[in-house]
Amino acid sequence: MYSMSKVYFDLKAVNLVSAVNLVTAVNATLFIAVTFLLMSCAQQPTTSPGVGLNVNFTQTTPSGGSVSLTDYKGKVVMVEFWATWCSPCRAHTPYIKSFWESHRAEKFQIIGISLDYDLNAWRSYITDNDLSWAHGSDGMYWDNAVATQFNVRFTPAFVVFDTSGKQVSTVSGYNAAINLVDSLLAQ
Repeated sequence: MYSMSKVYFDLKAVNLVSAVNLVTAVNATLFIAVTFLLMSCAQQPTTSPGVGLNVNFTQTTPSGGSVSLTDYKGKVVMVEFWATWCSPCRAHTPYIKSFWESHRAEKFQIIGISLDYDLNAWRSYITDNDLSWAHGSDGMYWDNAVATQFNVRFTPAFVVFDTSGKQVSTVSGYNAAINLVDSLLAQ
């Protein structure tokens, strides 16, 4: 008797095709359940240690300069954690670019924090896709200082700051992030 996610069967009583069909059905059900869980979590604002606090960070720009959160005090800032190796991040690029183009004249700034370890790939992606907002990285992959500061565990992820520089929320979904930015800009 073997157990698989509370489904029991006796290998002597079923043929191989039936066993494969059973395993496929259980895996499909598990996949669907995990997908719905992730989708529901991905659109919910979450908290991190800095919510409600004025925080700062500094990262190296693609040109070798520095970018800091305090450079944009007085603006709503959306920090996007992303990487060139992250397929969902690359899929969001046209939407973030469009949002940036439609809001850049307002009191708004995006700072893209890359979790890339290949900084040449990072620089090339920014140039090739004409990503004109601020960018920073330290090349430390998941140990990126800013990602660690905000407990980033997946990409893409977003941290939003109000015009006073206080962290409003950490958001895992693009739609939730832009809705939060829109509401802050409307105030």
